[in-house]
Amino acid sequence: VARFGWVGVLATLAHVLTALVAERMLQMSGQSANLAGFLTAVLISYFGHANFTFHAGPGSSERFLRFATVSVSGLAASSLTVALITQALGLPFVVAMAAVVIVVPTATYLAMRFWVFRQIAQNSTEAWAGVLLSLGMTLVLALLFGHHPLTNDVAWYLVATREWLNGAPLYEHIMEVNPPLNFYYTVPPILLADHFGLSDTAAQYLFIWVLLFLILCWCSAIIRTDLGFSPVRQAALLAGLAVAMAVPALDSVGQREFYLVLLMTPWLLTQVTDKRLPTRREVGTAAVAALGVCLKPHFVLFPAAITLLHILRHRSLRPVFSVSNLTFLAIGLAYVGYIALVHPAYLTDIVPIAQLVYGGYRAEPNVVFGLYLREFLLMALPMGLALL
Repeated sequence: VARFGWVGVLATLAHVLTALVAERMLQMSGQSANLAGFLTAVLISYFGHANFTFHAGPGSSERFLRFATVSVSGLAASSLTVALITQALGLPFVVAMAAVVIVVPTATYLAMRFWVFRQIAQNSTEAWAGVLLSLGMTLVLALLFGHHPLTNDVAWYLVATREWLNGAPLYEHIMEVNPPLNFYYTVPPILLADHFGLSDTAAQYLFIWVLLFLILCWCSAIIRTDLGFSPVRQAALLAGLAVAMAVPALDSVGQREFYLVLLMTPWLLTQVTDKRLPTRREVGTAAVAALGVCLKPHFVLFPAAITLLHILRHRSLRPVFSVSNLTFLAIGLAYVGYIALVHPAYLTDIVPIAQLVYGGYRAEPNVVFGLYLREFLLMALPMGLALL
C-alpha cells in the first residue's frame, strides 16, 4: 500500500509538471495540456506499479489494457462522484472530495492488486492482434456513423441530463418514463464535453466508440482464452460480433438497445462454451450484462432465454441458480433499492403513469417477436459460423 501511494504521488507530480510545460512552453490549450499530463501519469503509474508496487513486470498488452481501463474508470468515477454529489444531490463540495479520496484510491488499488497485475499467461502476440483488430473495427465504425445525427431519444437524454446535473430534480422537474440508469449513462458524455470543450453530440459519440473498443477487446480475450479458437477464427468471430453490434444500430446508435447489445456480448460469449469458467469471470461478465438489462424491464427476457436454453440442454433446473443468474438478481435488487432511496418519485409517480402509457400503446405479439427475431439472427449468425 505504501509503494502504491509513492507511485501515485510521483505520477501526480509528473502530471502537473507535464501539463505546466505543455501549456506554458508548447502553447497548448489548458485541456490539451491536462490530457498530455494525464497520459504521462498513466505511463509512469503503469511501469511504477508493475515493477515497484506489485513486482509483476510490464507484462502483455492485455495487462496494459486492463490498467488503462482502471485508470480511465478512476478518472470517470471521480468526475461522476463530484457531479452527482454536488449537483444531483446538492451536498457540499467537501463531501464529494471526501468520497473521492476514500473510494477512488481504494477501488483502484484493489482492481490493480487482484485484476490488473495478477499473472496472465496468454500469448502476447495474439493479445496485441486482438487489441489492434478491435481498434481498427472501432475506427471503421466511427467513420461510418460519425456524421449521423443522434436519434431524438439520445438527444433528449443529453439535454435532460445536463439540466439534471445543473440542479433540476429528476422525475419532478424532468419527466421521463424510463428508469434513471438511462440518465446515468449520459453523465460521462456530458462530463467529457465539459472537460475537453466538445459539443455534447461529439462527446456522446466519443463515449460510444471508447466503450465499443473496450467491449471488443474484452470479447477478444474471452474468445482467445475460453473458446480456444485459432487466430483466424478469433478474428472472424470478433469481426462478426462488431458487425452484429453495428448493423442493428444503423438508426439507433446510443439507444438503450445498443447499450444492451454491447454490455451483454461478453457474457453471451461465455455461454457458448461447456468449459467451466472461473467464478470471478462469470460474475464479472454477468455484472456488466446486468447493467444493460437494467435499462429496460423487458430486457430480462434475454438472460431468461439463455437460462431456458441451458435448462433444455442439460435437462435440469440447476441453471436457474447459476452464478450468472444470482449476479443478475443481486444487481437488479440493488438497482431497485437504489431507485427507491435516491429517486423515490420514479416509483411513486412515474411507474403508474408508464403503465398507462405503455398499456395504451401495447404492441401485438407478432410485432414484438419480429423485432427480437432480427436481433437474435444478427447475434446468432457470427457465433454459429465460428462454432461450425
